[in-house]
This record gives sequence, structure tokens and C-alpha cells, in this order.
Amino acid sequence: MEVYIEENFDNPDLSLKHLSDRFQISGKYASHLFKEEFDMKFVDFLTQLRNYRKYRMKPGAED
Repeated sequence: MEVYIEENFDNPDLSLKHLSDRFQISGKYASHLFKEEFDMKFVDFLTQLRNYRKYRMKPGAED
């Protein structure tokens, strides 16, 4: 699931609903798995990932 999210983070339709449909699990279970694995909500992880990638795309940005 993590790889899929990282490959599709820029998809505006990416959501728990999208993930649950993609992996054929319930939205509630997807949320539970995500929270258990990453110790944060899906939306927080996605926002953090998008902001990080946006920052890295700026000219002169370093790790």
C-alpha cells in the first residue's frame, strides 16, 4: 500500500476510499492498517508526503 501511495501521491482522487477499492478492503480496515503501520492518519501522511515532494521540487532544495 505504501508503494502505491508514493507512486500515486499526486493523484487528486487518492483517498482511503480509493485505496480500499484498489486493495479490496473496507475503508475502516484501510484506515486501521494505515494508522497501525505509520502511527498517523492517512490524510496526515498524504499531506506530509505531498509537502515534502513539493519542497524537493523547488530549485535549490536539498535533503
